[in-house]
Amino acid sequence: ANSNESLLQFIKIFRKNLGRMQLHLHRYNTYLLRIHALKTWRDSPSTLLLLLGLFSSSIWLAVVPPRITFALFSIYAFTRPLRHKSHKSHKHPPAGSSTGSAGGGQAGGGGGAGASAGGDNAADDEAPVPTAEANPGANSGKGRVPVLYYDDHEVSVVYFRAGYTPNDYPTEKEWAARALVEHSFSIKCPCISYHLAGTKKVQQALAKAGELERFLRHPSDIESIRGVFAGLWSLEPGDPDGMAEVAKAAADPAKYVLKPQREGGGNNYFGDELVQNLKSMNPDELASHILMEKICPPAVSGTLMRSLVSTSGECICELGVYGIYVGHGPSASLNESAGHLLRKKILGTDEGGVAAGYAYLSSPLLCDDDALEGHGPAAERDHSHHKSKRSRRA
Repeated sequence: ANSNESLLQFIKIFRKNLGRMQLHLHRYNTYLLRIHALKTWRDSPSTLLLLLGLFSSSIWLAVVPPRITFALFSIYAFTRPLRHKSHKSHKHPPAGSSTGSAGGGQAGGGGGAGASAGGDNAADDEAPVPTAEANPGANSGKGRVPVLYYDDHEVSVVYFRAGYTPNDYPTEKEWAARALVEHSFSIKCPCISYHLAGTKKVQQALAKAGELERFLRHPSDIESIRGVFAGLWSLEPGDPDGMAEVAKAAADPAKYVLKPQREGGGNNYFGDELVQNLKSMNPDELASHILMEKICPPAVSGTLMRSLVSTSGECICELGVYGIYVGHGPSASLNESAGHLLRKKILGTDEGGVAAGYAYLSSPLLCDDDALEGHGPAAERDHSHHKSKRSRRA
């Protein structure tokens, strides 16, 4: 028993030392990245400030005697522990609080953190709670950015498995935890701006005339992107186009989908349920939804299998493309495509989630249009082949 306890203690110490080493390496890498940014003028204000400082230092060394410079430097160096004593005493703030301020001069999020996924009750008092320590200069001269810590370890990446519905924020404690994370130096997946960019309302707003022109310059790019948009309409009371589409949707609901600001599937309204909600919702409830033209791809014969149980019939496909984006403010360090996901489902299935049991995984194959227009095995392949071909030409 003693040997097991000794081994466990050794592993804990070894793990703690590795964590400290990783933290130091991260800090050194941060310093190197800052030097590289200064050298390449990526952060031009800081580079100009550095050059101004070097120029001022050269003038100081040329004018002021060396012994005075050495005396001033010695006083600064030997009094540093006294000046930083109060800061070190607050190195790790109490659980549920935040020190420092966020980039851009805004206050960092305070309050408790530690709500479990899905909006359950807060973590027990004995469980570690994320805290933040101010990291001067981590935001390229734009303020003091808190570094997020969890159980004395710096958090480099925060992945949101929950937090996409209002139910995940039952109290101010959860909102404060989200603010604490967003204001920290950790990589957020997704960050709040990327989170909002994927909402239904933003998609509907981008479909308005003149909106894409705010982000793209070349008319050919704008035309190509707008060409793959489905019809999207706002249901706010003062939008005449949206109100006109509501009447059309009530008369022919098979061509429309009513969507709330939710993710994960199972939240949209189709058919008779769509008509019922359009008639029963008040203006505020309608304004929290958007109306979308239903995408109706051609159906092909197929056989689907899950858990060794096969299902055959007319099928349709949905192609999704993954993207990777890593950025800070207006600058992007990484922005590229990273693969795709093809979902296949029986015709007439409204929802499309694979994990929810509505759809199945499939694979796309590019082929010529004339192969799809003929008959035989080539014509019976997934419609995703035709869809992918059109997407590539676009």
